[in-house]
Amino acid sequence: MKSGSLATFLSSLQTGLSLEAFAERYPQPALLLWISEEALDQSEVLRAGDTVAEEGVRALLGGDRPRDRICFLEKSERNPFANIISLGRADTNDICVPSQQVSKVHAVFMQLGGSWKVGDRGARNGLLVDHRVVPPGGSVPLEDGAVIGFGAEVEATFHTPAGLFRALFR
Repeated sequence: MKSGSLATFLSSLQTGLSLEAFAERYPQPALLLWISEEALDQSEVLRAGDTVAEEGVRALLGGDRPRDRICFLEKSERNPFANIISLGRADTNDICVPSQQVSKVHAVFMQLGGSWKVGDRGARNGLLVDHRVVPPGGSVPLEDGAVIGFGAEVEATFHTPAGLFRALFR
């Protein structure tokens, strides 16, 4: 599973899965996404997943901005650049978020050795990491649990495989 609703992802997991087995099955980091209803363009399909009505999932990751979509950081055939994973509104991105608050190419994720970075691509509504603005064209390293804002109406939490396991099964 590359992306989809968090409820669907959780229902597909085997019970009693160990951290080691989870990380082997899902070796890529993931974004747990929140998109405000106002920002979501209902006329397009969200490749990162559909909204979830299941209250148990909302309670699991609750708060003011419950994460109800999951998207693994994996390359797609839509983006021709080998070393980056792009996120934006355009359907040529690896992760497509259909919101007018998100630029056509809003941000890129890059893996350098064993660590990950996110870079701003001149997004009109800005890129924030842990509530700090990333300068246009700049990039910052990502730690497990980092909160990434793609403008004010789209937010994600970055998780390594081990961090995602802990967040889901705490």
